[in-house]
Amino acid sequence: MNKIRFFLLGSALLATIASAQESFPYDGKWRASFRGPGGEQATAELALKGTGGTWRYVPNRGHMNSRYPCLDREFPVVVRSTSASEFKFDIDASKELPGCKDRSVTVKVLDSKNLEGQFGDGVVLKLTRE
Repeated sequence: MNKIRFFLLGSALLATIASAQESFPYDGKWRASFRGPGGEQATAELALKGTGGTWRYVPNRGHMNSRYPCLDREFPVVVRSTSASEFKFDIDASKELPGCKDRSVTVKVLDSKNLEGQFGDGVVLKLTRE
């Protein structure tokens, strides 16, 4: 009897672990494009895995340069909520470098390779799966 209980408990535990390891449908690398603070075109890379990931502002020639300390650094990302049609995540930049701006992002799913949304301050962004 104890062997049966142990087997059932082990099976339930394995099922729980397997469901917890299911991948987030938006896992992978994404390229974001949006307007920067001065109106210039800006680019970032988003890497997602499960409920976390990283965000990195990519240096553009001319407008944003190496004097901007938040450029070309990986910042932690936390996925806050998900549904079939949209998800929300936070870029916790200030945790990596004080003075860098934290941002919240809401994106809507256009298809498996394209997302569209906006930062909390209303700036529109488009993400394309790489």
